[in-house]
Amino acid sequence: MHYEISGAGRIDYQYSDTYKTSPDSDEHRVVAILTINYGSH
Repeated sequence: MHYEISGAGRIDYQYSDTYKTSPDSDEHRVVAILTINYGSH
């Protein structure tokens, strides 16, 4: 997915309702930012 930044750039991200850091850990909701692009697209 991506989000426009007022026409000045773009943020690509992933969202997860059930992210775990290890098999034994609790699940959490997270948004992971993959890239931030300030150039034209």
